[in-house]
Amino acid sequence: MTKMKKLTSVLLAVVMAMGLAVPAFAEKCPENQFTVYSPVFPNAYILVEQTKNGTENINAIQAADATTSITATVFVEEKWDIIDGEWVIIDSKLLSEEEVCAIGLENFENLYTVSAPTAANPDVTIRGKLALRLGGTHEESGSSATVHLSGRASWSGFDVSGKDEGPAVGADYMCFTWGGGFLIDGTPYTNAISSQGKKIEMHPATATANAGEAWSFNEHIQGTYKNDYTKQVDINMNLKKNVMTGGGNVTEAILTYIHTYDAVQTSIGITGGTGGASGSISFTGTSKYWTLVSKYSGFYY
Repeated sequence: MTKMKKLTSVLLAVVMAMGLAVPAFAEKCPENQFTVYSPVFPNAYILVEQTKNGTENINAIQAADATTSITATVFVEEKWDIIDGEWVIIDSKLLSEEEVCAIGLENFENLYTVSAPTAANPDVTIRGKLALRLGGTHEESGSSATVHLSGRASWSGFDVSGKDEGPAVGADYMCFTWGGGFLIDGTPYTNAISSQGKKIEMHPATATANAGEAWSFNEHIQGTYKNDYTKQVDINMNLKKNVMTGGGNVTEAILTYIHTYDAVQTSIGITGGTGGASGSISFTGTSKYWTLVSKYSGFYY
């Protein structure tokens, strides 16, 4: 556990210690800062990996050089029970460092041998991981600016043998919000696949001009031979502002993943921010959800 603490401290120090201010319209942009957290589980154990000055292939939208990205991995535990004859997830949470160390990192993968709930043994706990990756670049040309954003959520684990239902019934959401009055340039690229390689339909959930856009998708997918679920979700988009405000003003873009575990109708809304502040998200319909947030900040608007 000591080694894990030291590794986490070093990684977080690299991520959080960035942020250099320079005058607007200078030849070199300020160093961008990435921040990752869970508002619902502030003590969640988050493994952070950052890449810088690599090459990012943003699918059909943009091939951008000097991409900076951050991948945050959290450890998820969900508890099943049988209620009125149905398998139901009664709890889902992000684990703390102490909980992860007690369980062991190796116990968050390859869960195909976990038995499904039965009348004799209704309480079943399954564990897996969610990795949320945010990539961003900022380019200036004269007084205009373009931001390239890429987001990816990847699940691992969450297979229960002999089970018909999927993990955490209910829609999940991924969304980008931003500040600075940027407009979406072109059509965002979205794609989702299941653990069995099926294409998953993503639905536009809400959009607010100059502030953000969100998509929803079903996490449970009926499998042909075993439990199937949405394994990977991608959203890539370009933002543009024709005339920056100047004065060294900087703003932010935020990637948010919302995980629900309730089979009820939910809805999401986005309210535009002011100045450099990102738009904010409102979520209604259930209290059975948690969020993972990754923020890319420090680019001119």
